[in-house]
Amino acid sequence: MNAATRACTALAITGMACRYPHADGIEALWQCMRGPQGPMSSRRLGPSSADPGAFGIPPIYRHSINDVQLDLLALSRDALAQAGLDADAIDRERTDVIFCHALGMNRQYENYARIAAVAWAEPVWANAGGGADAERARAAWKRKLDALFRATSHDKVGEMASTMPARVASHFRLRGRALALEAQERSAIEGLLAAWDAIATGRAQTVLLLGAQSLASPSLEALLRERLPAPLADALCEGACALVLQDADLAGARAIACIDAIGLEGNAGGGPQAPVRVQVLDGVDPVAGEAAPDVVVPAHQACGYGYAMQPLTALLQAALFQQRGGPSCTPPVAPDGLSVTVRGAATDGNPYRIDLRAANVANAAHEVHEEKRPYDDAMPAPVAPVAVVAMGTRFGDGRDMADYWEALRAPTHRFRPLPATRPGHAAYYSADPQAPLSYYIDQASYCEPAEPSRAQAFDLACAAGREAIGSLPQGLAGEAGPVLVVTASNLTPAPLRRVAVRHELPRIEAALAALAREFGMDEAAAVAKLREQAHHEQPATAAWDALSASGISRALAGMLQAPARCVAVEAACAGSLAALDLAVNSLRSGRCRIAVVAGVETPVNTADLVLCASQRMLATGLIASFTEAATGFTPGDGAGVLVLCAGEDAARWGLPVLALIRASASCTQSKSMVAPNADGQVKSMRRAFEQVEFGPDAVDFVETHGTGTLIGDEVEISSLAQVYGPRTRPLRLGALKSRFGHCFAAAGIAGVIKTVLALRAGSMPANYFGAPVKAGLRLDEHGFDPLAQAADWPAGPLTRRAAVNAFGTGGVNYHVLLEESRT
Repeated sequence: MNAATRACTALAITGMACRYPHADGIEALWQCMRGPQGPMSSRRLGPSSADPGAFGIPPIYRHSINDVQLDLLALSRDALAQAGLDADAIDRERTDVIFCHALGMNRQYENYARIAAVAWAEPVWANAGGGADAERARAAWKRKLDALFRATSHDKVGEMASTMPARVASHFRLRGRALALEAQERSAIEGLLAAWDAIATGRAQTVLLLGAQSLASPSLEALLRERLPAPLADALCEGACALVLQDADLAGARAIACIDAIGLEGNAGGGPQAPVRVQVLDGVDPVAGEAAPDVVVPAHQACGYGYAMQPLTALLQAALFQQRGGPSCTPPVAPDGLSVTVRGAATDGNPYRIDLRAANVANAAHEVHEEKRPYDDAMPAPVAPVAVVAMGTRFGDGRDMADYWEALRAPTHRFRPLPATRPGHAAYYSADPQAPLSYYIDQASYCEPAEPSRAQAFDLACAAGREAIGSLPQGLAGEAGPVLVVTASNLTPAPLRRVAVRHELPRIEAALAALAREFGMDEAAAVAKLREQAHHEQPATAAWDALSASGISRALAGMLQAPARCVAVEAACAGSLAALDLAVNSLRSGRCRIAVVAGVETPVNTADLVLCASQRMLATGLIASFTEAATGFTPGDGAGVLVLCAGEDAARWGLPVLALIRASASCTQSKSMVAPNADGQVKSMRRAFEQVEFGPDAVDFVETHGTGTLIGDEVEISSLAQVYGPRTRPLRLGALKSRFGHCFAAAGIAGVIKTVLALRAGSMPANYFGAPVKAGLRLDEHGFDPLAQAADWPAGPLTRRAAVNAFGTGGVNYHVLLEESRT
C-alpha cells in the first residue's frame, strides 16, 4: 500500500541514546534498571565529553551555546546511527527534529544576568562624581561584565532554545522541521504527539525526538522542588536523551519497540490486548481497579526525575524491557510476550498512558520489502483545508484588529521614539554601534513597558485572545471536544529569567567590588547599592504560569472554558508558523477539533536589543525592506491569535470562515546559524505546493519575511523567483515589517492575519518605503510588484490565493498557502 494513503497505526522506536548523571548511555541505564541504586551523589550532567569541532561548531560559537547542546549532538549521532541514517534507512529530506525542555538553560540566564547587572549598578555611578567619571566607570563596568560572562557577538543565536534542534538538523542534514517545544512536565508527551501527527499525516517520515532538563538556576530548582511530591523532588536531576521514531509499517527489522497508543486523561485509545505485564511509572501510583501488573517500575529510581523529559526517560526504560525482556518478571517472560505500559501524570493530576508492544510482534504483522528503501513510496497525500474562524491582534501600540487593518492602509509606519524615560534606556543606549553592552537604535514599534512583576507578552497575548475567542459562540469549545492551544514565543520569558538570575549575584558583587577598588570608591557602599537594586528588580518568585510560555496557552484555554492540551513552541522568527503547522497537523490527524494558535513576543526589551545590537542585526536607521536603505531590522512588539477548525466543523457549528489554510510546509536547511539559504526556502515553498491542486501561478500575493538585511532580502527574492517566476500576471509582495517592525516569533502570525484581512477586503495594502526599491533585486524582471501603491484584489472566477513566508535562525523555513472563503 502507498504510504500516502496508509494510516499510521503505531510508532516504532528505531534508535535511542541517553545521558544521565549516573547512567551515561543505554547500557548504563539498563544496569541501573536491573538492581537497587544507592543515593545520587550528583544531580548535574557535568561537561560533555563531545568535541565541538567534530560537530562543526567554530570557536566563535563555543562560549555562546548552552551546555546541553553538545550532549544533544552526540546523542543524536548515536540514535541516528542505530536507526540506520548512514545505511539509507532514513529519508533526510523528511526527518523532523523536535526538542522538548522546560525552565531554560544556562546561557540564557548568563546573558540576562550580564545585561541586567548594567542597570543594577546605575545607582553606584550616580555617586561616582557624575559626568565623565560616571561614563568611564559605566564603560569599565560593561567591559568587566563581558569578560566575567565570556560574552560573544553570537550570544543571541547561541542561547535560543530553537537553535538546539536547528544545529542538530544542520549537522546531520535533516531537512524537515526543527523546533523546540515546552509544556512543563508534559513537554515530552506533547513532543511524542507532535511526532505521531507529523508521521500520521505524511508530513514527516522520521522524527528525531530530543529531550533535556537543565537545573542551571538554583532559584528555579527550589521553586520546582516545592511543586513536586517528595519522592520526585528528592530525585530531581538533569538529563538528556534522543529517540528516533518512524511509522512501524516502514521501520521493519530496525524497530526496537513499538508505541501502540499515547492516551491522555487516562484514556489510552487502544493498545495491546494482552494483560499488562510491566508498568513503568512516571511519578504516579498504580491505577486502582485494574489488573495488577507483574512488575511495577518507578522510572525515577533508576536515573532520577527529569521533569520535562521524564516521559522520555520512562519510555526508554519501557523500550528496554520490550527489547530485552523483564529481568525481574515472575515468571520470566520473553520479549515477544511482554506488554509494557508507561503511566504518568502532571502536577495538575492529568494522567497519560503509553502502550508498547514488542518489535518482533509488530514486524510479523506486516510485510516488509527490504529490497526497497522504506520511504520510497512515502510521499505526502493531498490535504483538506483548515478554516480560520476567528482572529485577534495587538501589535505595537495598536488596540485591536480594526486598528491593525487601518494601520496597514495608512500612509506611514507605526514606529515611535524610545523615550529617555524608558526603563534602562539611559544606561544602555549609545549611538556608537561598537559600544559594549549597548544598543544603537532609538525607534521601534512597541507597547508600553510592563512593571518587572508583569509578563508583558502574557498580557498582549491575552488581549488578542479575548478578541479572537470572544467572537466564538459561548460554550462551543466544551461541546466540540478535544482542543489544542499552542503558543509561539520565546520559551524563556522575562519573568523566568528574572527569577533565575538571583544566584548570579555573588560573583557580580565580587566583580563590582574589584571595579570599585580600581576607581577608589567605597566597595561596601557600591555592593550594597547594587544588591538593593537587584533585589528590587529580580523577585524571588513569580506566578508559576508566568515562568513559562505554555502558561500563555493555559490562560487562553481558560477563556475557552474547556479542557485543552496547552503547549508552547519556539522556531526562532518562524515560530508562529511552526505553531500553526502543529495545529494543522493535529486537526488533520483528528487529535483535536478546535485549535487556538498564538504568536507573541516583545523584542523591544533591553536584553534582546543589546544581544541583537552585538550581532549587528539591528538597522542603523529604520527597517527598510527591499530598498536601497536596508541595513537590518527594527524590532516590534506584538501578539496575534487565530482559531482554527476543519471546514466541515465550521459549517456544522455555524462559524464564519474567514479564510482557508490550504497548505503548510517547512524545510530546515542552512549554510550557517545566521545566513539564509535559498535551497531551504525553495524547498519549503515547493513542499507546500505538493499538498494542493494548484501551482504558483494561481497565487496573487506573498507576504514576505522581508527582514531588511542585505543578504536576507536578496536570498528571499531569489527563492521566490525560482518558485513563482516567470509570471503571466504580477505577483504582489507584502512587507509587513516595514510598518510594524520584526516581531520575532509573532512575525508569521502577523503576516497570516494581514493576508486574511486582505483576502476578505479584496485589497492588498501598500508597503511603506522610505527609500527607493533596490534595483539589484530585479523585481520587474521577475514579474514582482513591491506594492508601493495599494492594489485592488477584485472578486472573479479565479479564487483569491496567497502565501506567507517566515524564516528563522538556523535555516528554519516555513511557507503557508491561504485561500479566500466563498461560503
